[in-house]
Amino acid sequence: MKDFVHLHLHSCYSVGDAMGSVREYLDLAVADGMKGMALTDHRTLAGIPELFSHTTFINKNRNKEDFFKPIVGCELNVTSDEFQDSTNNGVNTKRYNLTVLAKNQTGYRNLVKLVNESDKHYIMTQPTVTKKHLEQYHEGIIVLSGCLGGEIPREIINDDIECAKSVILYYKNIFGDDFYLELMRHKTSNNDATLANQDIFPLQQKVNDVLIRLSKECGVKLVATNDCHFPTGEDADDHDTLLCKTLGKSKQDSNRMKYTRQEWLKSQEEMNDLFSDIPEAIDNTMEIWNKCELYEINRKPELPNVSVPTGYKDADDYLAFLTHDGATRIYGTLIPETVADRIDFELDTIKKKGYANYFLFWHDVIRAVREELNLWIGAGRSSSCGSIVNYCLGITKIDPLKYDLLFTRFINPERTVLPDIDIDVEDGGQEEVFAYIRKKYGEDCCANIISYSNNKAGNIIDGKNVHVCGLIVSKNPTSDYVPLERIPTNEDKELVFVSQYDGFYVEDMGVVKVDILNYDFLKKMRAVVMAVEETHNIHIDIDNIPINDPETLELFQSANTDNVLLFSSDGMQFLLKKMHPENFNDLVLLNTLYRPGLMDWIPEVIQRKNRKKAVGYEIPDMERILGESYGLIVYQEQVMQLSQMIAGFSDAEADCFRKDLGKKQRIKEWKERFIKGGLNNGHDKPTLKKVWKELYTMGLYAFNKSHIVAYTFMSYQMAYLKAHYPYEFSTIISVS
Repeated sequence: MKDFVHLHLHSCYSVGDAMGSVREYLDLAVADGMKGMALTDHRTLAGIPELFSHTTFINKNRNKEDFFKPIVGCELNVTSDEFQDSTNNGVNTKRYNLTVLAKNQTGYRNLVKLVNESDKHYIMTQPTVTKKHLEQYHEGIIVLSGCLGGEIPREIINDDIECAKSVILYYKNIFGDDFYLELMRHKTSNNDATLANQDIFPLQQKVNDVLIRLSKECGVKLVATNDCHFPTGEDADDHDTLLCKTLGKSKQDSNRMKYTRQEWLKSQEEMNDLFSDIPEAIDNTMEIWNKCELYEINRKPELPNVSVPTGYKDADDYLAFLTHDGATRIYGTLIPETVADRIDFELDTIKKKGYANYFLFWHDVIRAVREELNLWIGAGRSSSCGSIVNYCLGITKIDPLKYDLLFTRFINPERTVLPDIDIDVEDGGQEEVFAYIRKKYGEDCCANIISYSNNKAGNIIDGKNVHVCGLIVSKNPTSDYVPLERIPTNEDKELVFVSQYDGFYVEDMGVVKVDILNYDFLKKMRAVVMAVEETHNIHIDIDNIPINDPETLELFQSANTDNVLLFSSDGMQFLLKKMHPENFNDLVLLNTLYRPGLMDWIPEVIQRKNRKKAVGYEIPDMERILGESYGLIVYQEQVMQLSQMIAGFSDAEADCFRKDLGKKQRIKEWKERFIKGGLNNGHDKPTLKKVWKELYTMGLYAFNKSHIVAYTFMSYQMAYLKAHYPYEFSTIISVS
């Protein structure tokens, strides 16, 4: 049996007429011993990141010479006619299917450009490229003649053999030996006589006979393919159901569209049997496989262009000025040594990573949100509150030193992933912020992000939506980085450009992902502050209220927390009375514990906090890290700090450790390294084993302290307003 790879395959991303996740197809191909697979979804590259991601997993324990090879492809619509404008020019213009593969990174980027060009022009609601586009972006591209919807098969069906031959010679002239004639054989079984399309196979036979002859006349090679639309033969009925749903037809409709029920991922043996009389067509799948290189589609982030004022050497110099200027406003002219050291450490790391423009971008956006758009924003999200540079720039409102938050939880010096800086904005402000970014950094350098609606465990995609809070921003036009398409917004159905790659993958494509979330509580809190200022003629600096205000703590202790963010549920109010929080850190701790995995420890914490149960530490120095949580490991930052203090892990190792621990990855390896490091630091093995058990038990559920501190602070702000201005709070909150 000859080796064979599939080169014409449609996954669930070919929305409406194909099913099966990319991973499902890959697993079937690997199980059959195939050496690679192409993904050629209709007019989209949406499944390509998943193709590469799962292939990386497949190749993890393989030698390089045995790597499974992913092949990037797309089935494009192509027309010979020129478009007169960017609208739906000429509904009568003919368009044809064409299978296009990228054989290297240049080909991949050209294929992205072709997909983006196609979305500028529609024929009968379908995005389409011209042959001139193919000529312009031909480098690194392999072209197959396509299914029966291709131009060459259609001319053969219409008995215009000379025209078919001229089209073959046209493509050969552009692509040379990288142009192939596709042969398909979807022979319907007698068992499927009433359910399957009986007309396709005779047409394929007619087309194949002519293609075999023209192959010799024109000097163009043949290649065997199977138009895959569902994973296995057993999926034919489900695929038929999907098709009926898409077209709004019933299965009993005699005039409805049908497939041949042969469109599954056939095995190498099945394909060898189908084309036993044309073995070179099987061989040429491997010739194409050999032509296609192993390459990466991921790119390092290319940060948005941020202008640096005259007088500063570069972005790093300007960032240092802004940071120190902010520090002076916050801490005074005599900046504490601990603050200065932390600033120097962070700025040095940011410079080494080349991230200065990223921080300047966010500084500019936050400044505009406050000063130009006059919107309220939250205290910060995720691990961004672990950065003192963010705090000094006004990006976040939390002093990381005050709450022992770690910069290395935000930026791991040894990882290349751009850190997340996301913001909450008062309800209704998100689109204003997006509009500012588009205007400032260029409409063509911004795009929304797609969100796919999945069904049946991801095997079927029901639809496409605009991501509720995501925007991508790029240094150059976004179309240089990712494939785009236009889809209607959820609200007004206006068409907007979105990245075909979803939010999980798009950040790895050289663009910056910006998440801005609308939050109603910020709008309500602002309304309360404005009402208080108007009624009492005072100014409330809500970001600098006393953090352990007695009246506010009393409100929490009495559980008078209706309409207070995160503390208004019956369960939380019950626990507030039990715990009797005495300071802000107690509130942070309770907020952290009130979630799956950690909730079972709440009674233990309450007993320890109320001194009904002693708090002990296996190693005395652990108290410095765990004292605020009464000896329990509840924060990811504590996991990192303990691994450094006890086992000598570096900053980068500590971050990787907490991440792997949360995912239950490499546990045996990390345990060995922890014990070994602890022994080297003078700790005995029994003690280390006890500490490891605590780390493992609690570390699985440990939460991001930076995030929870920020959200608890916003809860505290609301509680402060309720405690001191109950009339304005209750009136406005109840009305809104």
